[in-house]
Amino acid sequence: MVEGDNEHALIEELTRQRDAWLEAAKRDSRPDVKTWLEDIVDREDRKTVLRDSMSVDDASEIRRLRSDENYSWRAIAGYCHNECSAMWSVGWESPELQEVGMLICEAAAEKLGERPHADPWN
Repeated sequence: MVEGDNEHALIEELTRQRDAWLEAAKRDSRPDVKTWLEDIVDREDRKTVLRDSMSVDDASEIRRLRSDENYSWRAIAGYCHNECSAMWSVGWESPELQEVGMLICEAAAEKLGERPHADPWN
């Protein structure tokens, strides 16, 4: 399998898993974040999809919001839910989840070649 096929297969699997998560979310008022981050898809895979889906401009804006505007991880998640989730095609039902915002910031930092747990990200 060539690299492009691996990416395509990963995206198809993540889409299938996302759809299963969304169905589960419909049954619960707030789906368990652990399920979203770990059980349905490996956290690193989710971060890879986020990083690969966002543009450098998206990552720069997330960095600006986090470092210059002092957005919390929850605020980052809410902003990205409203502004980017349809474009990124990764979707999550509950905006403003701290764990999702943290993952988005990690993905954005990596997109920009920065360390997510160092200044200016934390």
